[in-house]
Amino acid sequence: MEPSHIVFFLSFFFAGSLLAVEITAREESLVHLPDNFNRDRTIEFYQHIIRANGSTSTLSETPIGGGTPGRFGYAVVFDHKLTQGSDYFSKEVGRVRGAAVVSSLDGSQAHETFTVSLAGRNGALSCAGSFELRQPVTRVPIVGGTGEFYRMEGVYTSQVVHTSGANVIARVQLTIRRD
Repeated sequence: MEPSHIVFFLSFFFAGSLLAVEITAREESLVHLPDNFNRDRTIEFYQHIIRANGSTSTLSETPIGGGTPGRFGYAVVFDHKLTQGSDYFSKEVGRVRGAAVVSSLDGSQAHETFTVSLAGRNGALSCAGSFELRQPVTRVPIVGGTGEFYRMEGVYTSQVVHTSGANVIARVQLTIRRD
């Protein structure tokens, strides 16, 4: 895989990062989940990974020990916009912020931790896990949350829907439930 493709995958998947949410009536009830909430709930939105013209949503890319993108130890810190629709200028519904590092010697896997915060919601979801970099769909465990998302667990699923150079738009699904 060429370095530019690897950077694309790293930026996208490290962004596991959080969301552009398509909020519908069923998601509105997430604002006040009862303590005994225990069934799965899915929220969908779009994540924008922008890396062009010196204006990027990726805050830092540092090859550790002089490494190259997509190689063992390559790290990235990110802050990505989440929107209601796939268009960058559609309503912003949240942010995904975190960090990722290539964790396998062959450059095929990465580990990331990130937080998803949604506009109008009190609290955030925490996600952490390893994933295969070259897969079109990525799933990362939701390991907990704060505020309204306290004691939540689930899966953060991300799928590329559009690419333009190094820029990526991903459809994200959060499937959550109270543990």
